[in-house]
Amino acid sequence: MELKCIEFEQNNIKLYSAIMSARDLTNESDVKVDIYNARHAEGYQRKPSFLRARDFARYLEKAKGICPASILLNMRGEFSFEPIKGNLGILRLPDTPNTEKFWIVDGQHRIEGLKELLDSDSSYANFPMNVIIMGVSTEYEEARQFIIINKTQVGVKADLAERFISKMAKREGVDDLMYLPRATTIDITWRPKATDIVDILNSRIATEEPNDFYNNPWHQRIQLPNEPKENTTVSQKAFEDSLKQILHNPSFSSYSAEEIAVILVRYWKAILSICKQAAIQPHNYVLMRTTGVAVLHNILPRVTAIASKGNNKLTIDKFHAVLSKLTDGMNDLFWESNGIAGNIGTSKKAFSLLTSKLIDYLEEGNKDDGIEKKKPFDL
Repeated sequence: MELKCIEFEQNNIKLYSAIMSARDLTNESDVKVDIYNARHAEGYQRKPSFLRARDFARYLEKAKGICPASILLNMRGEFSFEPIKGNLGILRLPDTPNTEKFWIVDGQHRIEGLKELLDSDSSYANFPMNVIIMGVSTEYEEARQFIIINKTQVGVKADLAERFISKMAKREGVDDLMYLPRATTIDITWRPKATDIVDILNSRIATEEPNDFYNNPWHQRIQLPNEPKENTTVSQKAFEDSLKQILHNPSFSSYSAEEIAVILVRYWKAILSICKQAAIQPHNYVLMRTTGVAVLHNILPRVTAIASKGNNKLTIDKFHAVLSKLTDGMNDLFWESNGIAGNIGTSKKAFSLLTSKLIDYLEEGNKDDGIEKKKPFDL
């Protein structure tokens, strides 16, 4: 393949500006997208939304719209550039059978829309599209550029981006990422650990006791990016967000992701031993959904403070002893989808109100067992 293009460079990355036809961009043997799923963890893109693709097709065909914005592609394989005059030249890629030439970094919905458009009207085969082509050889650097671009845009779903940011933090170090746009690094101090906790909870199961992950209540209950909903009850992002207060609490700062996962398994086993119907039919309750994980993780630091009084070991029985005294806030009726927790809403303000309510129930039920609150200084 040959493309006439203009070569330029930004921050030591060679870029090529060119025009490609709708026919060439929709050739799936040459142009591919790297979709993330549980079996391909190196992927970084979401599955395309067919509604968004259809909207773009209709915009071009029915509204006679234009698309001046560039599609960003990457070449992972071999290529060469032959200058003609100044920065203008010919970009050449080998015509190797069954080998992709380009990977879509940004613009997959526009390309999917072009596919739909060509299916209904082949006259658009030569419709010109502006493209910018990178030449980075690794999937990691390609994904890194995608995340930086998309995390600074409003409205991009964050779960897959945050999963890759966690990978960046481990590979490059938190300090080395602080120069990136704030939208990319705002949660960098705690998000990687939260992602590790989610992966442990979602994947770990043991076949026999006394292993803590025997009957793990969160096994395959957290929906990962690009995975079907099936029996999951909460998204990766909602669960990770609920861990922020825990990971920022000094009481938990010394514990590894594995240890916090164990604490959470014991905590939730105690909760579900009290709210038995919610354990059996989780989709009829908000207990194991966004509302439940947000609120119950908010109160966890206070619950552990009471449960660990005397003997510091946190066990299921000790959690149960504390939680069972929340007679007004720890029962199936309270957590029904049309109950108090279900009707309060899913805003941050709603979660704050519900957290305050449960803290009150917690203090009232455990007033004889709670930790004495002392004033930190005298007047």
